[in-house]
Amino acid sequence: MLSGSVQPLRSPRYVLIVDDNDEDIAWISELIAEASLGQVLVSSARCLSEAAGAVRATPPDVVIADFHLPDGTGIELAEELRHVAPVIVITGQEQPEQSGAMITRGATEFLVKDELTAKDLARACANAIARSRLEQEVRKLREAEQAATQREREARQVAELALKEEQRGREQLTALLDLASALGAALKVAQVASIAAPRICSATEAEAVSIYSVDKESTTLRLRSQHGFERELIAGWDAIPLTARTPLTDAARSGVLTLSTSSGAPGSLYGGSLSSEHSWLTLPIRAADTIIGVVGFKFRHGHEPGEQRLGYITLVGSMIGQAMRRAQLLEQAEANAEFEERLLAVLGHDLRSPLDVISLSTGLLRLGAEREPVLGRIERAVGTMRDLIADILARTVRRRGTAPDDTKRGNFIDVVTTQIEDLRTANPRRDIRLESEDSADSAPYLCDTVRLNQIVANLVRNALHHGDPHTPVAIVAKRGPNGAEVSVTNQGPEIAPHRVDSLFQPFVRGAESRGSGLGLYIVHELVTEMGGTISVSSAARTTCFRVQLPEAKKG
Repeated sequence: MLSGSVQPLRSPRYVLIVDDNDEDIAWISELIAEASLGQVLVSSARCLSEAAGAVRATPPDVVIADFHLPDGTGIELAEELRHVAPVIVITGQEQPEQSGAMITRGATEFLVKDELTAKDLARACANAIARSRLEQEVRKLREAEQAATQREREARQVAELALKEEQRGREQLTALLDLASALGAALKVAQVASIAAPRICSATEAEAVSIYSVDKESTTLRLRSQHGFERELIAGWDAIPLTARTPLTDAARSGVLTLSTSSGAPGSLYGGSLSSEHSWLTLPIRAADTIIGVVGFKFRHGHEPGEQRLGYITLVGSMIGQAMRRAQLLEQAEANAEFEERLLAVLGHDLRSPLDVISLSTGLLRLGAEREPVLGRIERAVGTMRDLIADILARTVRRRGTAPDDTKRGNFIDVVTTQIEDLRTANPRRDIRLESEDSADSAPYLCDTVRLNQIVANLVRNALHHGDPHTPVAIVAKRGPNGAEVSVTNQGPEIAPHRVDSLFQPFVRGAESRGSGLGLYIVHELVTEMGGTISVSSAARTTCFRVQLPEAKKG
């Protein structure tokens, strides 16, 4: 298709005649001369292709073309030159039914050769040029109108975008105020995450959000809350070692916000390759200069946040970091208070045994008992109290920092034997039996003296308290293939199966018990600290607690 614009009328005019008949070309040229059009340059072409070349070289003011040409028709030429030059089509036979089609397809005028005169040709040329000029002006007006419409459309789009951004800004501000208010009421890290996840998912137009915190040991990311993730995608990723290579852990180590948009990036948010339909954003959560967590965002591909939304996301991350740090401090304070409360409870509970020994020994002295053995028991009881207090103080120091290992060590069998003697003194009306086994040719089996005393005392006191007072409490202490073992057995009511799982929880008592609910909890905690295990069996009116302990480390 030729392209161009109609040239302004020149003098002399340039007329291109397109006809394959030389006589017709000469006749039309004579008519042009007779028409008194002034000085006119006339050239000719014999077919469509030749005419197209001539027009490209010099666009004419008017084209006069025969209807029938060797390689087409005058109508086709009119279509080709619609926006280049006006075309007058002439034919040897009058065909009224084709005149409308010619005009529609681009011809300016349709003339019959037999009726054609110089005057008719002059009129047709003038009309063609005038019409061409008019069409040119109309096109220019339409182009100007289209350009104005386009500018108006673009201006409207810019205004609409500005309104949307303004509306989004108001919505984001409202969301920030709502988030700040909600976070202000959060007292735990899990609450901070559960409050923040759905809100920031909506405010940032993300498909899903997950919030992780760095654990106390700074070795693992732990999932605190998530919103929008499929269960099968996030399953198994509740805890992610910081040594793993994922965008989440990379952000936690580097402290850099990362947007992953390409498929097959190394390590997705949850371990597999990235979906081509989604992008992933990982945002480190900071408190002061410390990274305490990570937020993971899932966006549909093509909807990744721009610079403005990234700034908003960073601000939200800062708010979450402050709330999470405040919650961590509150949790720590609560844990410290609970720890101190339990220490005092343990101390008060375990001081009863040596105090009982001292009280009964004092009574024996008043009754005239032999002084040396009784005084020895009192000295041991005082030593036990001193060790208990020192152990409580050492636990507090270790919790707040580091402390040297000042564990007292003693022969396992000797420690158990001495403790049973003191318990017999404190409970003279009860039958407490000890069976001990220790190889005479082996080296003494060393254990933590203070903790072993507490374990034995609490297990025996538990048996005395819950067992049948008319039956003995049997203690067996021996060396086993996996370390030292001590068991305490009593006769009496059995432990209900549904209570076994809660036996070692603090302040948990039986329905008819008047105890503190601390004894077995203390035993469980001490055994765990020493790297041992505790088990219980209760059937046929016989209850047995069995503790296995490793040898205390030397050093």
